[in-house]
Amino acid sequence: MKKIIFLIIMGALAVMLILLVAAFILLGPIRSETFSSVIEMPPPDAGFVLISPDFADGGPIPARYTCDGENIPPTLAWGEPPAGTKSYVLIVEDPDAPLGTWTHWIVYNLPAETRTVDALIRPGVRLNDVTVLFGKNSWGKQAYGAPCPPSGIHHYVFQLYALDILLGPEDKASKNELAARMQGHILSYAELTGTYTK
Repeated sequence: MKKIIFLIIMGALAVMLILLVAAFILLGPIRSETFSSVIEMPPPDAGFVLISPDFADGGPIPARYTCDGENIPPTLAWGEPPAGTKSYVLIVEDPDAPLGTWTHWIVYNLPAETRTVDALIRPGVRLNDVTVLFGKNSWGKQAYGAPCPPSGIHHYVFQLYALDILLGPEDKASKNELAARMQGHILSYAELTGTYTK
């Protein structure tokens, strides 16, 4: 009798464990809904480099991060910045656009301690007591504008600047306004290029 009760208890515990694992998988956050602290970072000796777990440099950007998918930015991570870094500026551009270089995304005032961004990043989010700001993209919006080329293969250049200042508190800055404010304050630069074709 004791053996039967023991087997029933063990069976119930096994079922509960399976249910807990299933609930974690089904109800847990997907990668795009969390900041990227768990992604593989560049090695310490790599210096100030920009990488993504979602695509390789020069490789195709998955449809999920385009207008054919969820229209969310891919996860990005970068290595150690130079000494004196106070903030980062992230600009994403398409140099192959029919009307000339098209700006898809501008994020600035990312504090120096930041090493990743992903789909959770929003204008006004506070990281380490610094308010993250978005500039105006070529659509005039403070948002990520996903790759959506009309035809052919387009290149999307993710550009990360390490600055010795914060550029706030004014938000909605254009790329040209930011370029003027960044002049003389760029400590280092890293880029990552992805491609997409419809």
